[in-house]
Amino acid sequence: MMSNFAREESFDIIEWPFNISENFDNQIIKIKDGYEIRIIQKIDSKKVLATKKISKTTYFHVRIDKNLSIISHTKELYECVTPIDFYIPIESAALSFYSDLYQNLIYEEDEKVLEFSKEFNKKYINKEISVPVYMPPIVSMPGICGNYNFKDTSYKKTKRKIAIQIKPKEKVPISYTKEIYDELSKYGNLFEKAVKYLNKFVENHNIFRTKDVCNDILQNKCTDLSQDSIRRFFPMVAYLYYSGPWSFIWVKYGYDPTLYPECYKFQDIYCTLNYKKVAVIDRPEIFEEIEKNKNKYLNSVYDEKHGFFNEKCIKYLKKQLHQRFFLPSGISLDLKNEDLEFDTFD
Repeated sequence: MMSNFAREESFDIIEWPFNISENFDNQIIKIKDGYEIRIIQKIDSKKVLATKKISKTTYFHVRIDKNLSIISHTKELYECVTPIDFYIPIESAALSFYSDLYQNLIYEEDEKVLEFSKEFNKKYINKEISVPVYMPPIVSMPGICGNYNFKDTSYKKTKRKIAIQIKPKEKVPISYTKEIYDELSKYGNLFEKAVKYLNKFVENHNIFRTKDVCNDILQNKCTDLSQDSIRRFFPMVAYLYYSGPWSFIWVKYGYDPTLYPECYKFQDIYCTLNYKKVAVIDRPEIFEEIEKNKNKYLNSVYDEKHGFFNEKCIKYLKKQLHQRFFLPSGISLDLKNEDLEFDTFD
């Protein structure tokens, strides 16, 4: 005979991902978002998470003695959505070493801990004897991969990279490649207009930024060219440096800025507060000071680290900008710069 609900009791239904052992109840740990299940009871042992899922099925919690009593019911199920693979055991020597270390540091009295620390330093730190390697026995963490069927993996076709980029002192390209031409000439009428405009522009600009071209378009009222569309055609007239004083600044084909000290005005200065990159020419007070005193602040020969700046110039920049700016010296930064939007082709 089936009775009505006897009394409401809270219970959870958990999907169990592997065989039930005698002490399986000790392998379940309640956490904020569900349950954590471990193969063995160690803090770094392999684990799998069971998270809450609303099921279409109703589950009953019942008690059967002489009668069948429905204690409660639920549609919630804690499901193991991430698979678990295997456990890698620790080497016995490492396990013994770290077990003893843990025991001495956690459970001994203060005086014994200090004594143990001195002995440990003598044996391992001072003599530089390496301690055993202890690799956490975790192959993958929950949440990294939810689908191990790699046949289902699809890759999006990446955008073609079409700009030439080099390091300072590498051979300067004298013209665009066939690959660049074939890719950009597909734009037909727009391609012809843009290339005609850019060829005229680089007659007076050996080095330029995106904003220099955009400003020129506005000043000359080139209404048939948009600022967004013109940028894709830069590789037809210029190449890029991807490091050094002129990183990600466009340079006319055949022109080598390392040979011309006047190119100092486009050298980079980085702000350490917000990692913003500016050129000398963008800071009028700095540009005017250096321009008036070229012999004082500039070298006639290019230096890989500082470009054309000499030591006096560097000291002046630090003083002028309260040491908030520094020069690029092989440091890679994630900069927000409009010229970085361009794809590149080595």
